[in-house]
Amino acid sequence: MNNKTTIIVGAGASQPYGYPLGKELTHLILEQLNTTDSVINTAFNWDQSTIDKFKCDFEKDLKNDDLLTIDKFLSKRADQSFPSTLVATIISSYEKNHQNITDDWIKYLSQLSPELKNIKIISLNYDRLLEDYFYKCQDPRSKNKDFLKNISHPHGRLHRLNFEPENEDKTQNIGIGYGHLHSSWGKYLSAIDSKLLLKNDIINYSETINSTISESSKIIFLGFDYHDDILNKIFKDIILNSEVKIYGTAVKMSVNKKSKAKSFFNNKLTIVESDITPNICALKFINR
Repeated sequence: MNNKTTIIVGAGASQPYGYPLGKELTHLILEQLNTTDSVINTAFNWDQSTIDKFKCDFEKDLKNDDLLTIDKFLSKRADQSFPSTLVATIISSYEKNHQNITDDWIKYLSQLSPELKNIKIISLNYDRLLEDYFYKCQDPRSKNKDFLKNISHPHGRLHRLNFEPENEDKTQNIGIGYGHLHSSWGKYLSAIDSKLLLKNDIINYSETINSTISESSKIIFLGFDYHDDILNKIFKDIILNSEVKIYGTAVKMSVNKKSKAKSFFNNKLTIVESDITPNICALKFINR
């Protein structure tokens, strides 16, 4: 197979593995705020009244945010380190051995050898599901470290897993790979586990990612909600291949929202209609 395929992964693709979606994550962040007094005090040496005001302002901003996505909420805040750490702490708590997953699209993807060399993934999620699977899976075809260079996290990701190599290029902001991990939070590092760091360059797309998408003959959206903000950010500077084929999941999505998504791509988007294994069904188009 010579076709280049780009897979764009949204929160819905992590949901089958037990991870929360955006609304649930917002609720969990607000819950987490009530357990962080000692952490804030250790990090910033604030008195209780300052802590209470910070938490009140933060909760108000989060509830009133009209951008719908957590990454957009984080990107517009000057104090990204504290909310980013809350998000990272929550997401890392969902990391476990995932077995007997009905819509186990990562396992399906790992078995697409030799097609993997033509596939690149843009994950809009902070979790390390892909990295974890491709390093720990017993299937030798899945232990393809070269493929991990084809995974990017433009919104940031949790810190390197303990079995990941330490020689990745940490000077790059984004690119295809692991990117630069924000690690200069001073006293805050003493209050948290260093593995729970998110990148600080939220919503930053590089020329590498742009060229990846523009050169693709197929684009597949998994668990993506087709937010206008994100679509415009990803595709604003991209001229798609005239013959590109686009597929995407749309679980429990309204007819109107599906129509808007199709319209964005001039009706080139084919919606994959499956409520049981939507992500696997979408990936099957790689070989079609």
